Amino acid sequence: MLNNFHDAFGVYGIIYQNGQILVIKKNAGPYINRYDLPGGSQESGESLADTLIREIEEETAVIAEKFQQVGITNFIFPWDYEDKNMNNHLAVFYNVNQFSGRPRMNAINFNGQDSLGALWLPLSSIDSNNASLPLLKAKDFLENNKFNSKSWRLKHWEVLEYPQF
Repeated sequence: MLNNFHDAFGVYGIIYQNGQILVIKKNAGPYINRYDLPGGSQESGESLADTLIREIEEETAVIAEKFQQVGITNFIFPWDYEDKNMNNHLAVFYNVNQFSGRPRMNAINFNGQDSLGALWLPLSSIDSNNASLPLLKAKDFLENNKFNSKSWRLKHWEVLEYPQF
């Protein structure tokens, strides 16, 4: 069978303090029922920084104030979506050094909202059974103090039927 790709693009924030990372509970897409980084797709005319700030605030209620881009990579994996059977997820990562506000445990619901809420999660509790690919990449960045931009090409990706949070 010929691969037919869905191309996805997202901007993500890594917010880390005291051994914990700010995550969302994902309720849509290939990372449904997993923890994920706050972030998402650009709106028309937005800069990467504007996308980062808007997405983090929409999903967590936290305001990103100071941040720097740490890397870009993509995740290629099987996923049945509409008439596509593969996903090519291009992701831009920012390390958020300064922020204000407190995470909202329950997200505000609106059309396109893919977060059920946000929480601080110990980095040590994140693994391939409960985390999205961007979150696993962020964990690797935090543990190794450098961003590995090598693409991840997976032969299998499990879209979870039940929440792992």
